[in-house]
Amino acid sequence: RMDTLARTAQTLATRSIVRNALTDSAGRRAYLDPFLRELVDSEPGLWNVTITDFRGRPMSVHGAPTIMGEQDARLIERVIAAGAPEQALVHRAERGQVHLVLVQPIRYPPTDSIEGALVLELDVDRLFADAASLADDAASIALLDADGQVLLRAGSAVDGPAIRVDLPVALGTLQLTTRVQTTAWQVYRPMVALVVVFLALGAVALWAIARFSAQAAEAVTRPVRALSALAEAVDRDIGG
Repeated sequence: RMDTLARTAQTLATRSIVRNALTDSAGRRAYLDPFLRELVDSEPGLWNVTITDFRGRPMSVHGAPTIMGEQDARLIERVIAAGAPEQALVHRAERGQVHLVLVQPIRYPPTDSIEGALVLELDVDRLFADAASLADDAASIALLDADGQVLLRAGSAVDGPAIRVDLPVALGTLQLTTRVQTTAWQVYRPMVALVVVFLALGAVALWAIARFSAQAAEAVTRPVRALSALAEAVDRDIGG
């Protein structure tokens, strides 16, 4: 989902409705504000969206108040100065919030100059919440930063022997990791159940084969035993 919203940021920065709004100070609110408001309402994981001017000052803001601090806000200035997109992770541990900020420069086509920036602030907590439904009592799903620190976790810690899978999440220069852990028993339980089924089927098959073999042997030897019994009876009659 974060990949999709990242591509949305790239696309929006090149849309004519966004580019033209930079120079249309008189009429942009009539079309830009409804467009951005609808965007925020249609994307549950989108915390807010901001369009800034060439100095990084907000021109249009929609959504919840940002959790970015003054230092994080310098990210916008760097993007406008360099003309290249950047991403940043904002972690407010005291609030239990993790947000991903995507900043795209906005170029004005007639001059090909950077005239502003598009800022998308993603609510990673909300996007990650869906993982909680996938984590049962024997599984844990965690989001880690580039240093391996746990930002968010769904499910409980795994006790005992565990199997771990790390899935990299690359957003530009930002590196995150989704770590899935579960108990070894949880992984091998289907295999153990399958082995038990095969053993049960094998035991039933062996019993059926033994039963069939006994019945077949009985059917094959019955005439021989009857003939032997008749010979013994004849021999007793002659001998008697």
